[in-house]
Amino acid sequence: MRPYILNATDRIREIINQIKSERTLVTRFALVEYRDYPLEENIFVTRVQSFTNAEAEMNGWLDQCLAQGGGDTPEAVADALYDILNLSWDPQAVKICILIADAPPHGFHPIGDSFPSGSPAGHDANMIVRKMAEEKITLHIIGVEPSSIPFRAYFELLAKVTCGEYISLENANNFGQKIIATVLQQPTQIVSDETTG
Repeated sequence: MRPYILNATDRIREIINQIKSERTLVTRFALVEYRDYPLEENIFVTRVQSFTNAEAEMNGWLDQCLAQGGGDTPEAVADALYDILNLSWDPQAVKICILIADAPPHGFHPIGDSFPSGSPAGHDANMIVRKMAEEKITLHIIGVEPSSIPFRAYFELLAKVTCGEYISLENANNFGQKIIATVLQQPTQIVSDETTG
């Protein structure tokens, strides 16, 4: 994902700006940054920045995003989803998660996977997404194509479980406006969680 990290963080900033431009919404943002399990590297697998309503703070977190780690195709997607599920969500809010991904979670397919049985921490992306649906957290997935194309159907299914959708990074220009339109149909506020990998 290295070549795409700047594009991904720029897209997150655009979505935040679009959402913040809707003055009637009370917004909070969190960032769960994820990578892959480091085999020999001293890096994090996930890094959680808890909810804030300060756009400048969120932008500071985005400035620190770097892509590194791993060595196989799958990434710590399940671990990131687990951390997202366990954020301090406001139960009265409209809860939205945007996952930016270029690869599936460990355990998706055993070939080329250093952890073919799944997340070493025992997290299962499918089970976590079902729990997100129970908690009324809508998962939208922005795929970093062309890398994510082989996994598009899987990501579409994950998003659909929560009534979310999959969209390519290239086509996500006005995604913030779509989120706003969805939220304005709800009689409550928005909580937005931006996740990047």
